[in-house]
Amino acid sequence: PLMAGFFRHSIVMLNHAGPSGALGFIINKPVVNDDGQLMPVWSFIPDVVHQIFTKYLPNNSVFIGGPVASPASRSHALFILHRFPNVRGSFELGEGIYSTNDFDSIYSLFEAGKAKPEQVMVLLGYCGWGDNQLEEEVRRRSE
Repeated sequence: PLMAGFFRHSIVMLNHAGPSGALGFIINKPVVNDDGQLMPVWSFIPDVVHQIFTKYLPNNSVFIGGPVASPASRSHALFILHRFPNVRGSFELGEGIYSTNDFDSIYSLFEAGKAKPEQVMVLLGYCGWGDNQLEEEVRRRSE
């Protein structure tokens, strides 16, 4: 079952949905501190994850992509949403919107001057549902 209220007022972009399950990202919930201030990458993501975060994205806000994450490491649940077609390791979420956790590929676009921080969104976690789980929860009008 869904976490009580977690998805309330959430906008979820589905990457895949079918009888075998569904995968997507919440795109409208920024990570905030106790004072309600947005948490930028530099204050939230360890330097050792990838240099793209310290060199090009330190001031980007981090968004909660969903409740599914690796308990061992934040880096395993980090994703970048972008609008650059033909980026290795990217999956199209919708027309012209892609997700990736292949940071080397997107980093090369920044290095070549073909990407800017405002053209990407940093997400922590993702949404995942098992066999027919999403359909059942929608049917039950879950929050």
